[in-house]
Amino acid sequence: MPFDLNLYKEEATQYISFTEIDSEIDKDEAADKPETFKYASWNKWEESVYIYLDSVISKNGAPLSYVIRKDLDEEIEWESLDRKTQQIYTASLEGFMFNIDSKRVLILLKELCLDTEAETWFRNIKCGREAMKALQIHYDGPD
Repeated sequence: MPFDLNLYKEEATQYISFTEIDSEIDKDEAADKPETFKYASWNKWEESVYIYLDSVISKNGAPLSYVIRKDLDEEIEWESLDRKTQQIYTASLEGFMFNIDSKRVLILLKELCLDTEAETWFRNIKCGREAMKALQIHYDGPD
């Protein structure tokens, strides 16, 4: 993670603590990674990304899939959701931990989409959540 002087000046102790957490993240802590992106199997590939990220637990205690979570259906009652799903939907989509997790998701997506047509749709995006949304808009949308 690149050093952010402004963030460090705002809250040095917290910044150091989060940097230590970031350095402890084990890159191979989950199930097998999804295969490289293929347009013909977009739906299957997208699902495999969610399954993989569900198996990686963030330092905030939620599955890493919280970064790319879709909107929760309004008809679903909160009490009917399992604990894992509740963790996914209560995890914050802002702040230092989200930035770390978003970077991890972006790195994964870049790795899986390297040298494929999908890489074009999020080339200049710096957020894992925004990268996944760009792919969904393109492959699920009218494009």
